[in-house]
Amino acid sequence: MTGKRLLSAVLLIAAGSFAADFLTKRYALSHNISITANRGISFGFLAGKNAVPAFSFIALLFIFVFVLYFFKRQAKAESLASALMLGGALGNLYDRLVFGNVIDWFSAPLVSEISGRAIFMNAADVFIIAGFAILTLSFLRKTAGHSKKQK
Repeated sequence: MTGKRLLSAVLLIAAGSFAADFLTKRYALSHNISITANRGISFGFLAGKNAVPAFSFIALLFIFVFVLYFFKRQAKAESLASALMLGGALGNLYDRLVFGNVIDWFSAPLVSEISGRAIFMNAADVFIIAGFAILTLSFLRKTAGHSKKQK
């Protein structure tokens, strides 16, 4: 896939991820589904620390670095992972800038069980986690392939 086509595909996936997050949050708000105003970072960590400006800056920096990174070619898996993470980051950044917090609206029982406290998420978080998982698996696959070649 050429650089321009890859960038177009990535931006389309990122826009779709952002739209899915936006629409599911609006659905939760309009149908009186219980929501949590997350004023911290992922899973509510550092809540109450007035972290919105710092995290908004970090998200903007991430987006800027992401766009610069895509001037290089990368594998399809890494492109998909980056697109999902970008869409999720934009979704949560939008909430922070508009509402001053991120809207979380569904529970994450497995993460809650592991952490020992109630954890709430949104679609953007799912996209970020999925992107990170794809990126990690891609890295591990490349690392395993590289070490086999050296033997």
